[in-house]
Amino acid sequence: MNDNDGYVCYVLYNGIKTHFSSKSYDFIKYHGVTRTSKEGFLKRRDKYSFFKCARKYNLEDAKNYFISNIVYRGSMWIGDMLSPEGEDSYKLWQKNNQSLQYRFKSDIITLLDKYEDPESLLKVVDGQHPPLLEEMIGKTVMIETVTILNDLMGFFKVWDKKINDDIIWPEYKMKCEKYSPFILYDRAKFKDILKEQL
Repeated sequence: MNDNDGYVCYVLYNGIKTHFSSKSYDFIKYHGVTRTSKEGFLKRRDKYSFFKCARKYNLEDAKNYFISNIVYRGSMWIGDMLSPEGEDSYKLWQKNNQSLQYRFKSDIITLLDKYEDPESLLKVVDGQHPPLLEEMIGKTVMIETVTILNDLMGFFKVWDKKINDDIIWPEYKMKCEKYSPFILYDRAKFKDILKEQL
């Protein structure tokens, strides 16, 4: 990324932000392209934040920085992202994703120690949140673990039909589904880890 190319950083940010906030927009399908103009960018009051970000990170790192802040903090504003808390979110994201296989296995072990019956983790009783969703909301397990488990098992469709809550669950579901294409993992290997623990 060019030292002063704040606009390129802004285009990337806008694509990631739109991906996570819009049901119809897909960052990967549209290659991060959204309706932006350099003229519009230069009129933004927060444009210097993008120049600062462009100096600090290359495109791939900036993309992951934005994703980590949106997924871990729910932060969508660049000024908020470039805070010490934003840096902490990115460091945590790096740590979790660099040791994804280990963290996934640890989460599965933690869950199975707490819940003897694995099926009870996914069960929706009287329209309430299932235990696995509660564990993710409470940050006992990583959002990556739940997203990968759903990718392997496809239980979100069942939850959709059975969970009565129309505020918290839809928000987490969308976050997981939008995050899913950015979680790079070996499907066969993670499936084996799950089978071994079960």
